[in-house]
Amino acid sequence: MSTNQVEENFAAYFKEFCAQKNITLTLLGNKHFDILLDFTKNKVPSEIKNIIKGLRPEFPPLILTSTQADKLLRSLFKCRENIKLLEEAKQLYVDAVMPFVVDPWNTTIETRGRFVDNKYRNRGALRCPTTPTELFGIWNRITDSDQIFVQQQ
Repeated sequence: MSTNQVEENFAAYFKEFCAQKNITLTLLGNKHFDILLDFTKNKVPSEIKNIIKGLRPEFPPLILTSTQADKLLRSLFKCRENIKLLEEAKQLYVDAVMPFVVDPWNTTIETRGRFVDNKYRNRGALRCPTTPTELFGIWNRITDSDQIFVQQQ
């Protein structure tokens, strides 16, 4: 199976993966993502992580696309431009958001940070998986790390 076939069947694989893991994750549409952007503007990294995890009543457990994660992180960095956010502080935001990205290989270098490089790199360049098994392996690391998501009761 080629990379394009994995990406073409991405939504179906995601649905199958959630069913196998018995978890419910919400991929946000543009309208709801804009609400998330606005809601997280003045939040610290731990608050953002709890929002995405679904530990706040405003949102269910979420999973973000790389495009959404890049946009969210850039927005968070921009909100804090006037305080000259240190790289260590930026990394806290990256670490809060990146565990919830469904396609980390598509994130930009600017927002990726060490979390993605350390967590998802498989000996060499971070790349799109070419088989459903590789894809599910990445998603297992996302959902199993730090008890990010709880199984449905």
